[in-house]
Amino acid sequence: MTWLKLSDDFADDLARGHVSDRAFRTHVEGLLWTMRRETDGLIDAQDVRRFAEATDPDAAIVELVSLGHWQALADGSWQIVHHMNHQPDAATIEKRRNANAERQKLYRKNNSSSPAKPSKSQDCKRCEGGGWVLAVDGSDYERDADDNTIKCYHR
Repeated sequence: MTWLKLSDDFADDLARGHVSDRAFRTHVEGLLWTMRRETDGLIDAQDVRRFAEATDPDAAIVELVSLGHWQALADGSWQIVHHMNHQPDAATIEKRRNANAERQKLYRKNNSSSPAKPSKSQDCKRCEGGGWVLAVDGSDYERDADDNTIKCYHR
């Protein structure tokens, strides 16, 4: 899930520019849409039909473009300009998502309640010698989910 970040002066900034209620609503809806869809502020006409709840979204967009909050592109789509500097771009969101997934995977691996049982033929990777004593589960040593020795039982 992504988040839309609005500064505490967001509404004040739009009010200073005398933005109408419908343009304000369309702008916020556009920001929400682009963050949810991770489009880096790019919106096309079909997107507007799907998210805009204002009474006249076309007039709202004309107003936003005239104020410089949105830019009209040659292909008929729009680029949101105002307040996009507060939003992470799609590449950053993806990078964070992957880092979080890796962190969660590592956490789950390290907090697994039932480590995989080792085979009796493998040697302890952490110590060099001594005779073995049995672990609580009857094995020579305990291993984590990736088959790494986490605790050995030797004399």
